[in-house]
Amino acid sequence: MNGTNKAINDTNATGTDFAVRLAAISKTYLWGSVGVEALKSVSLEIYRRSFNVIAGPSGSGKTTLLNVVGCIDSPGSGTVQVCGVDVLSLGDDALSDFRAKNIGFIFQNFNLIPVVSVYENVEYPLLIAREAKSRRRERVLKAIESVGIADLALRRPNELSGGQRQRVAIARALVKEPQIVLADEPTANLDSKTGTAIIELMKKMQAESHCTFIFSSHDRQLFECAEETFTMRDGCLVGHSYGDCRK
Repeated sequence: MNGTNKAINDTNATGTDFAVRLAAISKTYLWGSVGVEALKSVSLEIYRRSFNVIAGPSGSGKTTLLNVVGCIDSPGSGTVQVCGVDVLSLGDDALSDFRAKNIGFIFQNFNLIPVVSVYENVEYPLLIAREAKSRRRERVLKAIESVGIADLALRRPNELSGGQRQRVAIARALVKEPQIVLADEPTANLDSKTGTAIIELMKKMQAESHCTFIFSSHDRQLFECAEETFTMRDGCLVGHSYGDCRK
């Protein structure tokens, strides 16, 4: 890591090698009349088809960074390329379509719809994308089978354990075959044994789907299997390291 607050990958890599390229992004939130700098001139590049962790203490800017990559929030300055697209140049409708097609989300609190079944929760992103019914069924069944919950398809979230709910969330994120999956503290509400199983499942699914996984996490088990770890503190990128498992 050098003093420019930039994580620099191999010098012979081209723009098409990266799922995410951020250049000097900054973000300030207003709390009343007080400005809080959530991100301070952060620059980084994340390879396609890789498994990555954004590390750092609470309040370091991890979630804000994920929100920028996920096209949920926009920086106050800087440039953002996701899947080769300058997302800051897109209008609201185009940005929503881009996010729906290319980005899957896994949340700490699962964010499942409580009044519908596992099957319907996983199907929901395909309904939003206006996928044909026959194609929806094929993709949903494949997704729930791949994460080991085919026998739970008709249950509702309140009938599931925490680990089972997170499997539903993973299936929902992957069912539309996104290029990028973003996960905000995905093991934080799970016991260590279940968390280990979920990490192993996510690593397996990333390898099979060939998409890019980006996590924010405090979980050292995730750090150990990450190909790259980016460390945040006080809104700044202060560290960047490669894991032993980097392909």
